[in-house]
Amino acid sequence: MNRWQATRESVRKRLPHLVELGRKLGIRAGFHNHSGPIVGGTLWDAWEMLEPLDPQWIGVYFDPSHATIEGGKNGWNLGFRHSTP
Repeated sequence: MNRWQATRESVRKRLPHLVELGRKLGIRAGFHNHSGPIVGGTLWDAWEMLEPLDPQWIGVYFDPSHATIEGGKNGWNLGFRHSTP
């Protein structure tokens, strides 16, 4: 497993616990897309992380400026490294 996959897997494992804590406290979580070589920098990252979780307790804060930056700056690089199961 490469570093990128390890980071993604770490987020995937921890995120349900954060959502559950928010549910217990009555707080909805937001997954923000941000430019840079990070989990959530591309929209498919957000989809992979959020798809199995309850949309009542977590959603996406979509930032079009970061998405625009990502498309030209890091999107190609992350896309090149992205692998599907």
